Amino acid sequence: MRRSALKVERIIPPMGDLIVNSFFPMDYADAYRAGIPDNGPCSVDQITYSLFGSMSGLMRVLLIVRDVIASFWGLKTAVGAAAIRDDGSPIEPGDRVGFFKVYQRTNQEILLGEDDLHLDFRVSVRYRRAWPDSDVTVSTYIRFNNRFGRIYFALIKPFHCIVVRETMRKAIRRRRV
Repeated sequence: MRRSALKVERIIPPMGDLIVNSFFPMDYADAYRAGIPDNGPCSVDQITYSLFGSMSGLMRVLLIVRDVIASFWGLKTAVGAAAIRDDGSPIEPGDRVGFFKVYQRTNQEILLGEDDLHLDFRVSVRYRRAWPDSDVTVSTYIRFNNRFGRIYFALIKPFHCIVVRETMRKAIRRRRV
């Protein structure tokens, strides 16, 4: 694996057709890109399975804490979320990948997310295969539904940024992405 493949850089969030046509306007967006090894997966489906199946112990703990707090306010939790099935089948709109509902897809991008009382969010997983510089971009787009959504996100934003970067690094190190 190339050493540069472990670098996860923050970039300007891409405003591709999937997000612009389905989730606009939005209040917040961020994106991270990482190079991936040449021997990595060859589809956006494999990348999505790898990323969402690569939760670190810290991420699992943060998710449990988030779910306990969120349940007091009647927000959606990850309790009962579908297991990540990496059976090689394509991810289709309407499927669930863990906690996330799949909204749309193309051959290069899958748009997942959830709508809740406080905010709606989408996560785009975009894969660009172009030897020798294949890469993956994970973008998050948020629309606040009320003041609580703004406060909630202000509290979790530092964790969100860490979790996205570390999830991408872990998936790459494991050579799953």
